[in-house]
Amino acid sequence: AKRDQGLLELPPQMLLGQRHGLLQGLIGRLCQAALGPLEGLRDPLLGIVPPAHMLAQLKGAYSLGWFSAIWRTVALLFIALFVLLLFVLLLLAMGVA
Repeated sequence: AKRDQGLLELPPQMLLGQRHGLLQGLIGRLCQAALGPLEGLRDPLLGIVPPAHMLAQLKGAYSLGWFSAIWRTVALLFIALFVLLLFVLLLLAMGVA
């Protein structure tokens, strides 16, 4: 019988960064614990939940209509992508990545 692993009991290769990073391993374990049998939905949910959360926050915080909240969410997603790309380019320019 396989013993139940806790969330923080990661295989040594995850801790040493040989297979996955520590953060990725922790996130995977948390998603597995939270989703249980629906773990196959993890990747689609990672693409849907953050934009939906941003939409809800913009709509509620600024009392926006649906159209205004949607276009601002799309703009925010593009700005976030642009900043992420700049960050990666900066890392590459510094020789870190």
